[in-house]
Amino acid sequence: MCIDRPEAFSESELAALSMKTVAEITCFFIRHAKAEPVADGLDDAERPLTPAGRRDAKKIFGVLAASRPAIEIIYSSPLLRAKQTADVLTTALRMNGRPVVTPLLAPDAELSAWLEFLQALAASGGRDCAIAAVGHEPTLGRWISMLCFGTARPVNLKKGAIAKVVIHTPITAGGGELCGLYQPSFLRRMAGR
Repeated sequence: MCIDRPEAFSESELAALSMKTVAEITCFFIRHAKAEPVADGLDDAERPLTPAGRRDAKKIFGVLAASRPAIEIIYSSPLLRAKQTADVLTTALRMNGRPVVTPLLAPDAELSAWLEFLQALAASGGRDCAIAAVGHEPTLGRWISMLCFGTARPVNLKKGAIAKVVIHTPITAGGGELCGLYQPSFLRRMAGR
């Protein structure tokens, strides 16, 4: 737990705070990279990343990897473009294992189900953890806005964007912190240095 002004608390309040096990979940919300356009005969769920989208994701996630995030597990939407993006992220972070594919991150997924999952994750671990969630717009943008600002007005995530959100438990609307929103154009510039 982070306390901005410890002097605002009495000694007994500080002791009580230090006894609580409050997990924080750092969630890197990531929009999938650029995918093939919708075409006749191609199911939307099966649209793969374009070669340029895959290259861009490698470059972007190389910047993320250089910051050494402590991501323990990567979750992905079941749509092919998100799964492929999650695979590129797994490789960039040099993680063992494969991303966990879940319908909780599908384009039509509900925030309430994701929050229920995160609350269970926090309760089971009792410690801080970091995860990545690869999904879609406008779903992720709405979720970030609800978590951090308590409003449904979505945050805009371009393809390949990364939003770092610290979610405090118990989870409440507006109780999260948007610690970084990195659009792909910025990350590409960072990769070029």
